[in-house]
Amino acid sequence: MAGESSARQAKAKAKLRAADVNFEAYNHTPIQSGGAEMAKTKQLSVTVDNKPGAAAEIVRTLGNAKVNILALAAWVEGPSGTVTVILEDARRAKKALDDARIAYTETAVDQVELANKPGALAKTLDQLAAKGVNLNMIYATATKGGKKAVAVYSVATEAAKAATA
Repeated sequence: MAGESSARQAKAKAKLRAADVNFEAYNHTPIQSGGAEMAKTKQLSVTVDNKPGAAAEIVRTLGNAKVNILALAAWVEGPSGTVTVILEDARRAKKALDDARIAYTETAVDQVELANKPGALAKTLDQLAAKGVNLNMIYATATKGGKKAVAVYSVATEAAKAATA
């Protein structure tokens, strides 16, 4: 029986490698979506003043609490901006932000790891579009020369239900 399970796991991993898409989360259980694994995680967003050091305050607070930041995106619009983070330990991060009296919002997001090669992100987004998924937000990154890229995105509630159907 154990051999059958290992063979099934090897076959599933080979199928994901062949698709150049490996959906997984940090410390989260994957869910099935249209034949590929997608992972749910939490993103914390903080509204900040558009001034030097605003993002540094957020990451310093998290670093002092020994919270590892897995992803960060930030932007400004006029006099304010937004810093979003995905963290290794969201519970510890929320406590650190609460203790520092830094207001934040929490959003459920999907995270996907894919090959760092031309067309891999397009293929993943085409798969989502084919299921009728409308993205509310997306950001992606990879290191130059690295083999993997990571994309983080959120969808409307109805679209999320369709993706997991």
